[in-house]
Amino acid sequence: MLAEKLTKEQEFVITYIESFTRSFAGLELEYLGDFYDADSKNETFKLSDAEVKNFPEHTSGYTPGKFPTTYISKRCKNKRNTNILFASIFTIKLGAVYLKEILENIYRENFSEGAADKQPIEPTDWPQEKRNLLRSIEDKDIFLAEFDERLKETKEELSAANNQIRKDEEQIISLKNDLKIERERIKSLENEVIKLEKLEKNKTTSEITNSSKQKSKTKTNDRRRKSKKKKSSTQEIKKGKITEIPVKTTSDDKYLDDHFAAQSRDLKFYDFPAYWKDEMIYEMMKKVGYIERLEVKWNYKYKTIRARIRLTKEMEEKFQQGGSNIVLTKNDRMYFFRMFDAKLDSSVIKRRYGWQAYRKLDKEEIEKKDDEIIKDYNKTFGGHFAKLIRINKIKYILIYFNNENDLMKAIYKSTMEEDLGKGLKIKLQDELIGEEGTYKRTTGINRFKVPAQTNKKDKFVDARSDILSTIPRMKEEHQALDD
Repeated sequence: MLAEKLTKEQEFVITYIESFTRSFAGLELEYLGDFYDADSKNETFKLSDAEVKNFPEHTSGYTPGKFPTTYISKRCKNKRNTNILFASIFTIKLGAVYLKEILENIYRENFSEGAADKQPIEPTDWPQEKRNLLRSIEDKDIFLAEFDERLKETKEELSAANNQIRKDEEQIISLKNDLKIERERIKSLENEVIKLEKLEKNKTTSEITNSSKQKSKTKTNDRRRKSKKKKSSTQEIKKGKITEIPVKTTSDDKYLDDHFAAQSRDLKFYDFPAYWKDEMIYEMMKKVGYIERLEVKWNYKYKTIRARIRLTKEMEEKFQQGGSNIVLTKNDRMYFFRMFDAKLDSSVIKRRYGWQAYRKLDKEEIEKKDDEIIKDYNKTFGGHFAKLIRINKIKYILIYFNNENDLMKAIYKSTMEEDLGKGLKIKLQDELIGEEGTYKRTTGINRFKVPAQTNKKDKFVDARSDILSTIPRMKEEHQALDD
């Protein structure tokens, strides 16, 4: 029959048979779950409950749970056979429900549409209906795809706007820092001018005084006095002088975001050797972070560095934890430095390093590397920072402690372990170490204050030793920052 052309009546019957069989789609998923549960629990499937739950009233022709007695035989005794039978009866009644709906459709179409002119009943055009449904689904899929694309574009625009806002905020912060630094620099220059005016005034007064002295002094003494006066003036001008070191910048934002902190900081660095040249200081500072601005202040034997810097991510983490000690390596030698926020008052820093002790190094210790000596002393006596100093070609170690208790413990331990007079000695902030290892007070009124407690967890942090990239910014970027 399939090979032959079907008649209109045959097509009509096949259409409704297909409709009947399609009605059972989802049978196992929607209706047989209760049967599975009863079988797994070794219970009897409740046919009446399933019918009441899923069938309209009196749809199958029998009340819920009832069926012809011919459906069952005496062989059906155990629960599993009974459950299988009840599931089959449920399926039969479900088919009756579907058949009732199909017959009602046939009756309605026959007596409402074709009864007047005795025309045959036209079967439902299922293929066309299916095509319409598929087309509707396809249109909805296209709409959803377009909506997702618009939503994605909106999210990208929002993300770009947020990134731009973040960059603008960072630029505002950076410009504020620049403004603050420039104001402080102007103030420093004004102070330098005042100092120079005072020096010039003192020089004039000194010349007048010298001219009134007796002319019987020898030319040698005059030359010696002039040389000494010139030397002291040079030292006075050089001490406290602030010099800005040129730095190289980069426009590679991705490189900066990957390796450095998101925001630059205004920091001060202490204990840089005075004999280091500006180029050496710049190269060492690049190991700590990305330098945006760098200034150097001369302080007799040491230099103080002020930098606007984006710390490396490791250094940023240590700084946020309160660490202030860092160590940098140069030619296999380690140098120890201190790092603070530039906003921190110098008096606060001074109090932080107020508990001090010193000791003259032995010949055996002098032969060791500086970093080994410092680490050994800090480990032995519990100091939080230390540095080596030379006075009249004699090498000492100066150790800073967290509090008075730690200082006294270190003094006691050193006294017990060392020979008499060779242990650690207390040094006040207003005292200097003398030629013989003793100390002497500075001239003037003693205004020593009890130092504040420092952070006991303060440790030395190894900075990165690799040289960082310094790609110059473009001219347009410089102009944008200057504006």
